[in-house]
This record gives sequence, structure tokens and C-alpha cells, in this order.
Amino acid sequence: MIAQNAHYNEKMASVYEQMYPIGFDTDAALEFFATLAEPGARVLELGVGTGRIAVPMAERGYRVFGVDASESMIAKLVERDSKGEVTVELGDFT
Repeated sequence: MIAQNAHYNEKMASVYEQMYPIGFDTDAALEFFATLAEPGARVLELGVGTGRIAVPMAERGYRVFGVDASESMIAKLVERDSKGEVTVELGDFT
């Protein structure tokens, strides 16, 4: 079952990256995550969205899995993830 607010997420997909640009805090987040786990570790991102964090993590060698309730957000992630390194599922993680 997909969350009732999924329609909100579908509308957000077209403007999400304007609100949260890739360079906004991505590097700081990746450096923080690097203190928690070595490359090669499995990572689960709930609300993976457009892959702003997930794709760079996969590029750094993490095995990234994500869940999101928005098909539009996942479509943007797939576009960004040209190598198909992030495993993503459509679903409501609540």
C-alpha cells in the first residue's frame, strides 16, 4: 500500500532538486557516512527520492538499497544512476 501523501511526492519530483540541489549538503553527508561504515558496506536509505545521497554513495563503493513511495522520484533516481548501482523499491516504508 502506498501512502496517501504519495501524490504530494509525485508533484515534488519535478522541483525537488531545485529545493535540494545536489551540492547543497551532499559532500558533508557522504563524509559523515564514511565515518560510520567502510565502502562495500550495505546501506538502506528510506525515502531515497531522486538519489541525491544514494547515487554518490554507490559511486563511492557502498552497496545501496532504497525505498520510496514516489514513482516519479524513483524515475529521476534511475536517470541519475546510469550504471544501475542503486537497488530501489517502490513502497511505503511506514
